[in-house]
Amino acid sequence: MKIERRLTETDKALLESYKYKCKEVKDFTAACLKGTHTGLLLFGAGGNGKSYSIRETLQERKIKEIQPEDTQAIDDDDEMPSDKSKFGHDTFIVHQGRVTPKGLIDAMYSFPSSLHLVEDAETMFDDKNVYGVLRMSLHSQDHSLHPKRRITWKTSVKTGSFDFWFDGALVIVGNRLLDDRLEEMKAVMTRCPCMNFDISNDELIAKMKELCDKGYGDIASARLTRDDCYSVLEFILDAIESDPALKRDGRGVEKKLNMRILISGFRFLAFGRMEHGVDWKAMLLSQLKQQVGAKQRTRKDRLQEETAIAKEIAGKRWGSQQDKLVAYYKAIGADAGWADADPKSDVYRKGFNKAKTEFSRRIND
Repeated sequence: MKIERRLTETDKALLESYKYKCKEVKDFTAACLKGTHTGLLLFGAGGNGKSYSIRETLQERKIKEIQPEDTQAIDDDDEMPSDKSKFGHDTFIVHQGRVTPKGLIDAMYSFPSSLHLVEDAETMFDDKNVYGVLRMSLHSQDHSLHPKRRITWKTSVKTGSFDFWFDGALVIVGNRLLDDRLEEMKAVMTRCPCMNFDISNDELIAKMKELCDKGYGDIASARLTRDDCYSVLEFILDAIESDPALKRDGRGVEKKLNMRILISGFRFLAFGRMEHGVDWKAMLLSQLKQQVGAKQRTRKDRLQEETAIAKEIAGKRWGSQQDKLVAYYKAIGADAGWADADPKSDVYRKGFNKAKTEFSRRIND
């Protein structure tokens, strides 16, 4: 797929839109650091720049990251308030992967004034106790800067109980939006900003072109020129355009690009120049298919997915039954052309009844 190897006026407009969304994330992060807000819930597709925007803000403001050795020192001697006091509002700690509600409380107890950045830990929400932890840590009647929130966790074992004041911030970053139909989640979302970082593919391509314009010099022994970088981008876009499995998912929805695959492409090309006989394009295409490619779904997989979609749609309010059925058909990639026909026609009647039957069947599965 040949692209113009420069930022066009359209690209510049898209890039401004992308940067505006990144600035929103940075402003929300700054509000947590200044203490006017207690936290942030941030969700969006992987590799679109949301975590980078947060970390860039922390770096710009010289917020120091708490290192593993600091964590170990606190764990080894929990009776040293002088050690804890040096970790103030100008510090942050990262939690990744599996985080339990009690584990999060333990970390907040050890570093009660720091910003706690929780990344890629959506499984934390599988434990319903997390909602209580979030409500305590994100809200207080104290309206001063860095408001104090009382955190309690009671168990039958004394060493497993907590009761302390927390005046830090909690920033949770994930790839999927949480179920805001849960009353517990609604309560959490009233306590701090909740942002869906939705970036279009066109905006990402504009950002990718900006990166290409700079070249890639992170590997000193195999620096890439501007044209080298554009060649990688063109290869990625051409591969996606020519392979339906890379372009759209099983429901026919266009897949999201991500910045990580571009950077990986730069590094494959650099590796190809360092290692004789390496086909960097084949390596990149293999990774592209793993990251972006749609796996073949069985009939069981498809029915399970359609059932989940139907139940999600059934839980929302719709102006009419037709609107609900059309939304369901579009979500599963089915043809909803019958909805455009005359409501008195056979085409409409048969299409409506078929959609109604299929929707009901999925709801009752």
